[in-house]
Amino acid sequence: MGETTTKEITTKEITTEDITGPKIVAFIAVLVLCGESIAAFLANTTPIWDLLFGVISIILAIIIFISLEFIDLSPVKIPFKWWLTLIFGIILVGLAFLTTPNLIGGTRKPYLGGVILLTGSLMEILGEKKDIIHSKFVAIVGAGFTIYECINIFILLAAGSSIVVINPIVGIIVAVILLIITLDLVDIKIPFNWWVVLTIGFVVFTWVSPLHAGIAGTIIMISFILIILGH
Repeated sequence: MGETTTKEITTKEITTEDITGPKIVAFIAVLVLCGESIAAFLANTTPIWDLLFGVISIILAIIIFISLEFIDLSPVKIPFKWWLTLIFGIILVGLAFLTTPNLIGGTRKPYLGGVILLTGSLMEILGEKKDIIHSKFVAIVGAGFTIYECINIFILLAAGSSIVVINPIVGIIVAVILLIITLDLVDIKIPFNWWVVLTIGFVVFTWVSPLHAGIAGTIIMISFILIILGH
């Protein structure tokens, strides 16, 4: 009988990347920043600050995208670090404050991209110190912004705005429900899963966020994305 030799092939290519929750959030921020920069370029008033925000937003979006390493752009290498997204988020929120409001009542400014970056950096910081569920953390942030937006809508109502009062009431109710199921405060028989978070996110996205800052609904939708991706 001939000698049988078996060779185990161990040269297995690794084609999947270690895509973490913070990286997913950062990529969503890149997409948002691209949209916000275009909107800033098209603004009609205070063009200097709008132009500055648009230019810096698109530059930072490119830097963040390169750091994600979704595409091999050798020899260009930028590390993906929490402090980098934290600094970028602070810069963008600060610049957004100086841009032109473009919503009913003149209150919406392009804070969303910066807020998403800050959320991602906080996820990274807390993830290093203790094991957190990223989707739950983002849901808590989204619920907090929902309450913040609802309070500001009530302020607009007090100032004589024609905004419907039912919208902020529904927003606060669903925000409280989201906090309860996320923090497991009370057993109300509602699970923290993708379809519940998607439903709450949809309600906030369509009923609350369009009336004020435009942040809460998108943040909750990001929590839904993290759930279905296993984060």
